[in-house]
Amino acid sequence: MVKPSDIQKEMVASLSERAAKIHARLVDPSEDNMLCITSDGRKIGLDQRLMNPLLPDGPGSKLNACVNNVFRIWQEGTPGRLTQLLFCDMSTPKGDGSFNVYDDIKKKTRIREG
Repeated sequence: MVKPSDIQKEMVASLSERAAKIHARLVDPSEDNMLCITSDGRKIGLDQRLMNPLLPDGPGSKLNACVNNVFRIWQEGTPGRLTQLLFCDMSTPKGDGSFNVYDDIKKKTRIREG
């Protein structure tokens, strides 16, 4: 578990505001709905850059905690030539250079291997 950044806290607060508008029927369901809010909440929880790639890479983010764990396990498994497999059901690479968790994890683990 990791603590949310201040930016993530603000983003979650905006999700609450969106939900309140939906419940008050102030928003057309084709514009915003609870499924969209839930999806956005999952993105914010994983890495705030999934909502806005211009936001900073928070050192205490869930994604960076994952990278730290992956690298630690890789180091521990190196003598036994062990292998890891990572899977994430969101933020897959699109091939257009946009931010995604797979490329971010690969980049950060390669830098550490360096």
